[in-house]
Amino acid sequence: MEENTPKTKKNIHLAMAAYPVFFVPLLSKEKNDPFVKFHTHQGIGLFVIVSILQFILPFFTILFSFLVMPFVLLIQILIITLVVIGMKNAYYGLTKPLPYIGEHIESFFKK
Repeated sequence: MEENTPKTKKNIHLAMAAYPVFFVPLLSKEKNDPFVKFHTHQGIGLFVIVSILQFILPFFTILFSFLVMPFVLLIQILIITLVVIGMKNAYYGLTKPLPYIGEHIESFFKK
């Protein structure tokens, strides 16, 4: 699903913005561009996963703080890494799913 066609600079910036702030491309007139839409879906999926983790992890932190804190730090590093990978793919004009979760996100949006 990797695409190497050159994209306009405006679309690249919108696609990159989909990761830290997923709703920005949804407010633009370019939201129906397949490239922007792909990265917006990836950004929304990542946001949903992060939101679920932010809801669930505090319960484990309260119960097992000494065990969970290193795990929480590792998850935060992983999330930042996924955002950087997504933005890098958008910058280079690639429609490449995020590692581990990207395929699941795309299959969810194709339903």
